[in-house]
Amino acid sequence: MLADTVVDSAPRAHAREASISKPVDARQDRNAATGRFLRGNRAWEARCPAGPAPKFADADSLWRACVRYFDWVDQHPLYEMHLVTWKGRARQVPVPRMRPMTKTGLCAFLGIARSTWRAWKRNRPDLLPTIEHAEDIVWIWQFNGAAAGLLDEWTVIRQLGIGGKAQS
Repeated sequence: MLADTVVDSAPRAHAREASISKPVDARQDRNAATGRFLRGNRAWEARCPAGPAPKFADADSLWRACVRYFDWVDQHPLYEMHLVTWKGRARQVPVPRMRPMTKTGLCAFLGIARSTWRAWKRNRPDLLPTIEHAEDIVWIWQFNGAAAGLLDEWTVIRQLGIGGKAQS
C-alpha cells in the first residue's frame, strides 16, 4: 500500500517545468471514461486568478499616481473673489489661493478608500516607504501653507494632529 503512494520526484519536477512553459488544458488531466481527475494532474494551473488585480502592483506605480495628485493640487488652486475699486468702478477679481493637500484628497484622487490606504500601510511592506513619503509631502505642504498664512492655521493644526483631534 505504501509503495502505491510514493511517487518518484524527478518525473514530477520535469512535468512541473514542462507545464510552466506551455498552457495547461484541464481536459487532458481527466479520465475520459469517468471524467475524474487523474493522479498527479496540474489542472489548478489553468484557473483564473481569484479577485481583482491590485490597483497598484508596485511602489513605482503608486508613486507616479501620488505625483499626479501633487501636480494636480499645485495646478488647480482655489480662487477667492476680491472686490477691487478703481476710479469709482468696482469689479470682482479672482485671486488664486493655495489648495490644501490632504490624505483624504489623495485617496479620492487615487480612487481608493482611506481604509484601503491604512490597510496598505499595515499589510503591504512593499508600498510602505512610498506611503510614508507621500504622507510626509502632504504634511509638509499643509504645515508650510499654514506657516505662510496661505491656509487656515487652525484647520491645518487639526489636520496635522498638532493640537486637538486629528482628521485625515
